[in-house]
Amino acid sequence: MIANYLRELDQLLNLLIDEVAIAADPVRFARARLSRQRNTAAKLDRLRRLLQIPNPDDRRLRAIGRSRDCLFHCKGIVRRPDQRGGDSMTAGWPDESATLRIFALGRPLSFAKRDLDDVCRFYGGIARALITDHISTSSASFSTLP
Repeated sequence: MIANYLRELDQLLNLLIDEVAIAADPVRFARARLSRQRNTAAKLDRLRRLLQIPNPDDRRLRAIGRSRDCLFHCKGIVRRPDQRGGDSMTAGWPDESATLRIFALGRPLSFAKRDLDDVCRFYGGIARALITDHISTSSASFSTLP
């Protein structure tokens, strides 16, 4: 069930990225092909590069995606490392020191309500930043597209 909640958050952000891209440049948006991109982290990275704004959320957004997939496909047991040949996976939620938690392969992916609350705040922050960045770069051009 938690994986489904995380997937819904991700899909909502994915749709928001499309809307921001269309609002930023409706004529050239189709050339960006962002709407076909299902990986939200990659899509956000592409949009922010097109708008020439920083993307500080990439690492955590990718970690949330791996965490969601772990919960959904592996019943919460860490089976896939962050990198090929690795021995651990970074979760999408931080520990008490605000560092993203790391789980060893074969271990259960644990989380608490506060972790889910934090993930929701994280997605909300990205959404607010996208809207704010779009307002401040509304005259942005996608002329850098191939």
